[in-house]
Amino acid sequence: MAELLEALIINNDTTTLPSFPQRIDLLWGENDLFFSVEFAKDLQRKLGEMTSMESIKNGGHLVQLDRPFVYNKLLNKFLASVH
Repeated sequence: MAELLEALIINNDTTTLPSFPQRIDLLWGENDLFFSVEFAKDLQRKLGEMTSMESIKNGGHLVQLDRPFVYNKLLNKFLASVH
């Protein structure tokens, strides 16, 4: 069991993300208990200039369930901006 858990540990310093040609929009709950907003900002920076991020107040890890109207509004805004 310990070996399985150790295999799940990933060093953020050595992790490389692929380069994506399309725009990426991160919709993040400010109250996410699993992945902080700081984690999301770091992910946005690592994904590059084609990535935008919106944090949603009072949203948790499942922000689409916690704040569905805000989530859908921001998702529609992003989709409308894609050409």
